[in-house]
Amino acid sequence: MKRVFFDVTLELEGPIITGSTATGNLGIDLVMARTADVAEDGAKRFYLPGTLLKGLLREAWQQFGQYAVAREWLGDPSFSTTKDGEDGEDDGPNEPDRGRLHFSDAFDRITDATKSHDLRFRTRIDRERGSVDEGALLMIESPYIPGQRYRFSARLTALLRDTESPADIESKIRAAFLWIPAVGAEKTVGFGRIHSAEVKLAMPPVRKSAPSADRLALKLTFDRPICFAKARLHPNLFESADMVPGAALKGALARALELEPHRFQNLRQHLHAVVISDFFPADANKRPVRFPVSLLRVGERNLLRDAIEYRHAPPVLHREVRFPIDWKPYEFPPDPYPWPLLPREVRVRTAIDGDQRRAKDENLFAYEMVVPPPKTPWLGFIDLSQVPATCAMELVSLLDLGVEGLGKTKAFAAVDWRPASPPAIPPLGSTVAITLQTDSLLLNPSRLAQQPLLESYREAWQQISGGKLELLHFFHRTRLHGGEYIYRRFQQTRQPRNGVNMPANGDGLYRPYLLTEPGSVFYFQVIGEASALLAKWQRTHLTIPRDTRQFYQLGDEPTSSDWEHCPCLPENGYGEIAIDLHRTHGVSLLQEVDCV
Repeated sequence: MKRVFFDVTLELEGPIITGSTATGNLGIDLVMARTADVAEDGAKRFYLPGTLLKGLLREAWQQFGQYAVAREWLGDPSFSTTKDGEDGEDDGPNEPDRGRLHFSDAFDRITDATKSHDLRFRTRIDRERGSVDEGALLMIESPYIPGQRYRFSARLTALLRDTESPADIESKIRAAFLWIPAVGAEKTVGFGRIHSAEVKLAMPPVRKSAPSADRLALKLTFDRPICFAKARLHPNLFESADMVPGAALKGALARALELEPHRFQNLRQHLHAVVISDFFPADANKRPVRFPVSLLRVGERNLLRDAIEYRHAPPVLHREVRFPIDWKPYEFPPDPYPWPLLPREVRVRTAIDGDQRRAKDENLFAYEMVVPPPKTPWLGFIDLSQVPATCAMELVSLLDLGVEGLGKTKAFAAVDWRPASPPAIPPLGSTVAITLQTDSLLLNPSRLAQQPLLESYREAWQQISGGKLELLHFFHRTRLHGGEYIYRRFQQTRQPRNGVNMPANGDGLYRPYLLTEPGSVFYFQVIGEASALLAKWQRTHLTIPRDTRQFYQLGDEPTSSDWEHCPCLPENGYGEIAIDLHRTHGVSLLQEVDCV
């Protein structure tokens, strides 16, 4: 297996325009798109979206009759079937059919995108009268002089089998770009004509070294904006989380393994047991910590205190107290728990009708993406303590190639790894506080109508701790995780695909996952020796309680096929914990003197 880059340079003849979703100066209707050049210096530059290049490449290959090439390298919409077994959108598992070729944006790194530029004007003609239509003047930002040539550069990334020739796909890419007459908006009236196209093959050097530990610290550096969508508040808006899910990295690795399964037999067999944490953004190469929601601000002076030792409000409380859910944005994050402030960008896209070669009606959607600042990596861990030692070598050989196809933008991440020691356990007293760092599947929803929430949590912690921790009280937030995609992929009874029965589990009923959110903190009485248990949880995350597993049709004990029926597994980043943050981060505990 080998990593290949295809550096594409398009020489375009002005004028050139690709529309921006951001507003320009007053009165300008169409603004040339600008974005941060993440792979270079982070400066704002004019660009052509990578999705535009991908669409043009698909169109060219289809015109060549190379439909198999287009599907192999660019993918197809998610598979679904109707109840009659025909292709459709009414039923089916929504299995992804991803391509192997991924596109960065194409940047003009010469023209200054920070300056004001001249305008061009167009107007619509009334077809019946043959004259100018009233109020239909279009003002277009025009940074590119007609007849002059400008160069836009993009990088395409792909993983190839050892038996595949990079020169073959390189020639197909070159032929497609040379076939395309123009790019961008207004190309039917002469904008964005392609004068020439260059495609250069690059194969980066691969690091070859062996891991010396069963735990690795990873640093991810992205080449473009990223979007790992949170729960949607609107069906047409995908808002990115700050962190990179461990499940996303594991999925990308699983996809890469399928290229040469014979070469990675050990890792393919045990990938389900490899624990991959979520990756957090870091300003100073130190992974940040999610603060506990037991923090509060007291009185007019906004004193920051931790109420972890209180089960009920102090009887002498006479001041206003505000928990994080009540805080204003400027109060996030609290000083002892720094978290990078990440710039964001919104891109509006639309589905394209291939037959009409125009935008589909009512198919507009938007990505709110995180734009990685320069020198801001994402940090996380991979723990291999539950798999054979032979898996480590195969895993790092994949990581050294980099990871691609991450998130909605199909970003490429360069991976820097190093051996890491297991996290240290602070000295334990008679009590201990556990703060969730990622979402955790703890609660059995069927019990909540039958008993108080405290009892439901106590049962969950009793099951996973074997009685070594007795829950005294907690501060928490929960949310439901589900929707049509989750149901189709993990819970419904599967239809056969290409004559092969798809995995099915349980009764096919829809059960959204009730997740306890990061920052939720639980305060325990320690019963006996719990250090070894906490050390295991810090490495491999919290297990799912037995009753909760039964509710979600997973069986009593973990199996190698759980990932096919539930996405919220500890091996995928769920259930990460931090211990006794109220003792290690210098926040004063709430005292009665603070309350009066």
